[in-house]
Amino acid sequence: GPGTTPVIEKFGVEGGLVDQNVRVAEVGGRALFFSDQGSGVYRFGVTEAAPGGAPHRGFYRDPVLSPVVEAAGDTLKAVAEDDQGNVWLAYRSRMEVAEPTGDGHYRVTPITALHYPKSDVEMIRREGEVIWIGSGETLLRYTWQPEAEVVPLRVLVREVSDSDTEELLQAGRWGPGAAATSAVLRVPFASNDLAFEVAAPLFNQLEDLDYRYWLEGYEAGWSDWMGQTRRVYKNLHEGTYRLHVQARDGLGRISEVTAYTFIVRPPWFRTWWAYTLYVLFVLSLLYFAWKYRQMVKIRHLAEEQAKQLAQEQQVRKRLEEANAQLQVANERLQQANKLKDEFLATTSHELRTPLTAILGFTEVLKYELPEDSPHREFIGIIEESGNRLMETLTSLLEFAKLRAGVMEVHRQPVDLLRSTTEVIRMFSEGARKKGLELELIPPPEPVYALVDESAYERVLSNLVSNAIKFTEEGRVTVAFSREGDRVNVHVQDTGIGISEAFIPYLFEEFRQESDGLARSHEGSGLGLAITAKLVDLMAGTISVQSKKGEGSLFTVSFEAWDGPEGEDRQPVRKRVVREEGTGSSSVA
Repeated sequence: GPGTTPVIEKFGVEGGLVDQNVRVAEVGGRALFFSDQGSGVYRFGVTEAAPGGAPHRGFYRDPVLSPVVEAAGDTLKAVAEDDQGNVWLAYRSRMEVAEPTGDGHYRVTPITALHYPKSDVEMIRREGEVIWIGSGETLLRYTWQPEAEVVPLRVLVREVSDSDTEELLQAGRWGPGAAATSAVLRVPFASNDLAFEVAAPLFNQLEDLDYRYWLEGYEAGWSDWMGQTRRVYKNLHEGTYRLHVQARDGLGRISEVTAYTFIVRPPWFRTWWAYTLYVLFVLSLLYFAWKYRQMVKIRHLAEEQAKQLAQEQQVRKRLEEANAQLQVANERLQQANKLKDEFLATTSHELRTPLTAILGFTEVLKYELPEDSPHREFIGIIEESGNRLMETLTSLLEFAKLRAGVMEVHRQPVDLLRSTTEVIRMFSEGARKKGLELELIPPPEPVYALVDESAYERVLSNLVSNAIKFTEEGRVTVAFSREGDRVNVHVQDTGIGISEAFIPYLFEEFRQESDGLARSHEGSGLGLAITAKLVDLMAGTISVQSKKGEGSLFTVSFEAWDGPEGEDRQPVRKRVVREEGTGSSSVA
């Protein structure tokens, strides 16, 4: 009562306050404490007891208004309550009203019409919903109408101009979701430096409007927020662009996106008709270049043909001269071959007569001399040498006849086993003396072939003789086989064999694998050549398989005869026709 001395109790940070510059307002019939440093809203009273402690008096955080103030994200400057229980909250740059919802909470509504300088604010409540707001030299009286419509924030593109010449290219109002007041702007390439003017028509928002821009087709994304209402883009390439604009007011509200589409036309040298001209020009160049190359190519070709024709004429002239010389040489060679063959045949024939006499007298001397005469050895040497010479002369005479084309063969059915047996019998004694086994493997059934019997025995004699000559130990085997309409005769030995390199030359006349002083066996080199020609005369074939040091296998093949044994058949006559000067023969 009057005259009573009040008791003053001091509270500070230790009492729950966290800041200095604490202000006091009455809300809900109780004191409300807050600080303009932004540390929250507090009440004074008995606080709840901490675990293990007792309740005490002090300041505590208001559980209802503190979340509202903290959600604003701004500095609270003043608080006032009107007659309706609405709490007015004045922040550093804006005003909000917190209306009670009846369940102990508030619904916050921003007052967009109130705008004042950013400074200290004081509020005084009067009757009704009238609030007096003071800020420095400014005093505002505000009556709040909750049902007032909030004007939405939107941004418009007002005009487009050339930023260099300031020439107005298009004017109007382009907003979000609204069609342009005129057709899409088509800017010539010479005016590709463009300036865009934008505006946000909000009359109760006098400042703190920010804008951001994004030119689709030129920029990767949105620009930063800025207060400029003019945006300039330089050196735009031809193409279609879309300008996106947004505005943001001081309360943080962001408008819808306004999009403005325009087209920058290409320069004349990049238009479709210019490219068409370029293509036509390039095609013309390519065509004329191709025509020129064709002309050059044809000219070069004509020159080359002329040179080639001249060269061909020279070559033809030289060939004619060479052919004439070759013709003369060929005629001379033919004459020489003819003389050689005649000389060979005559000489062989003339030598056979005295040699036959020598061999005859040698045979007589062998019978007249006693067995123990020392001269019998010399007589044997004379006989052996004479027989070898006679064999050589016989080969030369046969070869001369074959080359001269005068030898005839008579193909008729021949029992090959019988003829082969006769040949084997002739060489059996020589093979025995050399320690070799001469074996004839007879066929399981009779074998007949169309051959000349004498020529066949000569062929087989040459093959068996060579096999015995070139075999030092082992055996010589003669066997038969049948393949379809052909009969094969095989002569195999275990002799010295033939090198693979010499086989292609084996049937050439006067060719031997060992020559000169290195020769290990006697011979004229005509046996296999005569054999091959005789086989060819009888329409047969001859082949050889051999490996050096492992022996050889000669195979002759003739046409088989399947008629009954002893059937009369007309002999088939064939003779060699020699082509003079060529060294080749054909069978007729």
